[in-house]
Amino acid sequence: MFTIHFKKTPEITDAEGQSVVSEKKEDCGVFHHHLCNDHMDGRITAYKTADEITFIMLDLQIHKDTCITLKNPESIRKGMHLFYNSGSDLHIKKQDCEKYNELQNGHLYISLPKDKTNYTLCLKPNARFKTIVIQTNFLDLLNDNFCPNGNLPQNLENAKNGVYNERIQKKPLNNQMKELVNKCLTNAQEGLEKRINLEAHCKELMALAIGTIGRYKNTYANSADCLSTKEKEAIIRAAEIMEEQYANPPLQRELAKMVGLNVNKLTNGFKLVYGCTINKYGLKIRMNKAKSLLLSEDKVAVFEVSERIGFNNTSYFIKKFKEEFGEYPGEYV
Repeated sequence: MFTIHFKKTPEITDAEGQSVVSEKKEDCGVFHHHLCNDHMDGRITAYKTADEITFIMLDLQIHKDTCITLKNPESIRKGMHLFYNSGSDLHIKKQDCEKYNELQNGHLYISLPKDKTNYTLCLKPNARFKTIVIQTNFLDLLNDNFCPNGNLPQNLENAKNGVYNERIQKKPLNNQMKELVNKCLTNAQEGLEKRINLEAHCKELMALAIGTIGRYKNTYANSADCLSTKEKEAIIRAAEIMEEQYANPPLQRELAKMVGLNVNKLTNGFKLVYGCTINKYGLKIRMNKAKSLLLSEDKVAVFEVSERIGFNNTSYFIKKFKEEFGEYPGEYV
């Protein structure tokens, strides 16, 4: 377990509280931390604006199962958190919450917890992550930059009153947001010019994100509010069956019958518990199995890997592998 905590400067520590940074430098208030250890290597870039907006960018290659906790800045009372993932899918959960949400490549995720909540990122080995995290005090942001007289649009009034506390909202990026994200990820400037541009992109991205709060139906609600214990156990059992029978998974109606649920309850509940559809979950299991086979000492050929995980069409397997991991099977090996 590693922790990123932004006090006056960013601190990156292990479970014993010891720094894991191999090299660090500051450039006009932008902090660059280089990491190189058994779990991961790469760079973490971070800065804080004068109005208490914290920006963190993780560019990491993961070697072992790794968890990174993002601790809130001390100034945050009711936080607003933006997460953007560019790379392998990762998982995130709120402090003291058992359920992880999947952060897919290319989406912006907005979270408005009811209190000062830390988040934990779950990172899998043999994957590359380039992730942006923006944190700020939501109430101060509204009061200082938007509607100081309290005349808020209904969606922001709802957010202020805690309507969306238990949700992480997934936002499809429009072209303007994509451009801002790419400018943050690819910024190669130095000194004050880098700081000014990063800060401008960050604030504009946050303003656009605020305008979308509550306007999209594609949200992941807390599963504990929607499912009984028995239903959750049945859904978890369904996931286990899919892992056991990954090469020849049962049809959804067969799976529902095996765990004692109707199809609608299974499919809707599965999204709540695992944050994705049954088909997406099954594909991920098969792709991860393919990755393990490709890295095994047996030197399994690509067409054999395709057959072992239940793909009759090798070309289709190669296409799906590229979509999942950003590389073709041969390049990955």
